Amino acid sequence: MNSKVILMFLFVAGAHAPVETRVVEGYLIDQKCASYYRESQPKKLSDHSRGCVVACGREGGYGLISADQYTSFDSKGSRLAQQWLERPGEDKDLHVSVTFEEENGTLKVIKIE
Repeated sequence: MNSKVILMFLFVAGAHAPVETRVVEGYLIDQKCASYYRESQPKKLSDHSRGCVVACGREGGYGLISADQYTSFDSKGSRLAQQWLERPGEDKDLHVSVTFEEENGTLKVIKIE
């Protein structure tokens, strides 16, 4: 009976896709302002203020702009972004390093530094 349990466990464990971790650097931004900065003002991302990111991000969530690409954060990522923004720091130049886990094509934020 124990061998059936072990075989079943191995079958279920083997059915999942591998999880890949990657770190991406870029600018923390709110979803509301992301398209404006990505499309028409990419060189001014470093001027986007913490106050704007906090105010607009509370309504719509957060994401990352890196190499002209915008990545929206999941709910955990938005909570982590809010926590990062609440720490003392620069008012502008919100350059961060975000660790993502990718599983089955879905990105999940693990850490923001």
